[in-house]
Amino acid sequence: MDGREIPGYYFDREKGKYFIILKNSPESQYDADNIKKRQREERRRTTEADLHRRRQQRLAKPTFSLARASVQRELTGDRQAALSAWPHMSTAGYETLNVYYSPTTRFFDLDPNNQDLFVAETSSVVQIPQPCKYTQHDFEYPPEYSSHHAALLIHLTSEISSMHYMSASGAMVTTTFGSDRPPVIYLSDPARDGPCIGEQITPSSATTIWTSAPLPSFSTSTHSVPAADTEHIAVGASRDLVMLSRSQQTSLWDSKMAKKFASDVLALDWLDHKTVAVGLRDGNVHIYDTRSGGSSQVISHPTPVTHLKRADDFTRIVCKGLQNTLMLYDMRYAKPIETLNQHSRSKKRKHNRNSQQSSTGTHSRPLLQFPYFNEDTTDLGLAVHSRLGLVAAADEDARVVLWSLKNGDVVRQFETPKPLAPRKSIYTPDEMRIRCMRFVEDDGGSGVSLWSVWQQGIARFGW
Repeated sequence: MDGREIPGYYFDREKGKYFIILKNSPESQYDADNIKKRQREERRRTTEADLHRRRQQRLAKPTFSLARASVQRELTGDRQAALSAWPHMSTAGYETLNVYYSPTTRFFDLDPNNQDLFVAETSSVVQIPQPCKYTQHDFEYPPEYSSHHAALLIHLTSEISSMHYMSASGAMVTTTFGSDRPPVIYLSDPARDGPCIGEQITPSSATTIWTSAPLPSFSTSTHSVPAADTEHIAVGASRDLVMLSRSQQTSLWDSKMAKKFASDVLALDWLDHKTVAVGLRDGNVHIYDTRSGGSSQVISHPTPVTHLKRADDFTRIVCKGLQNTLMLYDMRYAKPIETLNQHSRSKKRKHNRNSQQSSTGTHSRPLLQFPYFNEDTTDLGLAVHSRLGLVAAADEDARVVLWSLKNGDVVRQFETPKPLAPRKSIYTPDEMRIRCMRFVEDDGGSGVSLWSVWQQGIARFGW
């Protein structure tokens, strides 16, 4: 027994058993009022122990000292020392906290304004689980969410392929793969319209929908333009890039087939307010300009591009694919390796006719290649936080790994706890798969944490 919440029962951790919660039995320790007192005392002791542990961590000497790196920079002029130490320092106190349990969790998103959690399940539904009562009253962060008290938001006809919540407007986009029913793009405004009310769009020429990416809020920079009053969503439907837009003056979405590519559109991300990065099954990465409608190939990845994210600059992209490939590219320097080696190979041909057979291929040269393990699973999550210089991804062994965006070093690694030897896991590899992860600004802006599908539910990795 793992002590999960069961309505009407109380789990006694000392005895390791469930007991029925009694009513109007003040002499019993399992009376409802006595249990509330007991839970309140347990939370108080847990809070005190957590505060003591955090004080000890503050006093402990960290492995990577930002002060030491700063002194080294001043003495030696090594500016990269402080930059390399920052990802280690920002995640040194990360610990795992399970915030939601459901073995059918596929995707999730979080409303940072009121901490509403949106969860997409394998049964083609999207739910809003309610915070547990004791966390709601005690104003704890992050709250724990109960899968037993969840409000149905969306019910679709096939497996969900992506889900995103746009906190600026309160809109949500959900897409499906399709099966005996056609794939759909489902657009809703949960807070305004309520459950199961939304606009459904079916791309005419698409047999499936792989992914979607709403336009995020970008900070002002030399590579971006001020945000307009129009919302934009990019959708990868089979080989088509579909663009959706909606102005603040209307509640209806306009859709158009923006571009047809030679291969399936598996991954999307916005580089700025006018440019979308498009990752294809054939390994090519294109950039699409929403103003002119034109596109250009900028990167050639050695395997199908299953995920891509904007890095710390408009020109840099993190690409994740199959065959253990996770790489950082710069569009300005992503020349094909074969082109770069053409001169040296032409000299070798005079002495070795077989030199062309040893070519390294025509894929682009990456700035960094991260040590990553995933042979053939397409839907493992990826997240990037440019300010902290962190890359997070799930591997084929259901681990969450964080790397430094500066040098590619592994910063932290979280292993999935394995069941005890006599116990056989009842969950399939599909249920253990980590499909979604997101960096979240903590309540009050005090820091950044990583939220991820984890152990048949959702967990928060943070301070």
